[in-house]
Amino acid sequence: MRTETGALLAVIAALMLLAAPAAAGKCVENPDGLDDLTLGPCQTCSADGTKCAVCWNSFGLTPAGECVQCNVTGTFGKYCDVCEGEDPSFCLTCGGNDEEPLDFALYATAEGKCKKSPVKHCAVAESLTGACTTCNTQFGLVEGDCVACKDQDRCLICDGDASKCSECYGGYVPDPKTRQCTTCPKDCERCSTADTCDHCSWGFALNKEQTGCVACPAGCDACSAPDTCNTCEKGYTLVDGVCKPCDAKYCTLCEGGPSACTICDTFPADGSGPWGLDTQTGACTLCSIKNCDSCQTDSTACDWCADGYSYNSDTKNCDEDPSSSN
Repeated sequence: MRTETGALLAVIAALMLLAAPAAAGKCVENPDGLDDLTLGPCQTCSADGTKCAVCWNSFGLTPAGECVQCNVTGTFGKYCDVCEGEDPSFCLTCGGNDEEPLDFALYATAEGKCKKSPVKHCAVAESLTGACTTCNTQFGLVEGDCVACKDQDRCLICDGDASKCSECYGGYVPDPKTRQCTTCPKDCERCSTADTCDHCSWGFALNKEQTGCVACPAGCDACSAPDTCNTCEKGYTLVDGVCKPCDAKYCTLCEGGPSACTICDTFPADGSGPWGLDTQTGACTLCSIKNCDSCQTDSTACDWCADGYSYNSDTKNCDEDPSSSN
């Protein structure tokens, strides 16, 4: 009970601090949003640092440069992004939020309320009128309505004509003549034309001509060029842009060099193991503790025991758990 009361008081104190104006003549800037209540609701302070210039969503800015919590009534009042600083009940712009995403657009009415746009599949609506300006993906704005794109499997946006695409999903690009989504080069994630790749899929890199993608070298997880690796797969280490295999069998991590193994594979694909590091030789050996399921960094020390066993820190053994037999 005492813990719950303490937590409640902490929340109340944080909310009071959030609503309270900053000390006279000093603005407290919160660049990270409202996740940290102690920093307050001001996103950007004035150049001289004496007052707030821009408040975060759900707050209005007063002429004195203070942020006040919006308090808009109505069904969608809680979705008010910006309200009048001198009248927090009057909303200027409406929208959704990350915690409660909406599948429809809202707009601010002349009365300062948040209202649902009459246009179905609308993502952004114009204030006062509710006219749609941006449709959801796979829909295009055609004469004020959001119309489903003809090729919804490939097309993201088809404004003006539902049969012609202006933006496609990854791996496709609009044909400049037909405006149909055509396939990018093989293993290409994003391309500017059907013959020119801009960005390859994971595990591939652009060839020198930038017309296609080639697989990264063996052991390479991601590469910026066919002969330049950025990150390596398990069991390899990066040396001057090249992935070299770890010397020790069953070694999964050797960042200091091929001979410097630090972590061994618990259960490799061949079904053996569990393996742990012999800190004296640098080799991977079987865990020395019976019924141990993992000893990756030290073969003589157990990370966790097999089901039905628990680690005894005094004896450094995996003892049978009495509760597992009940």
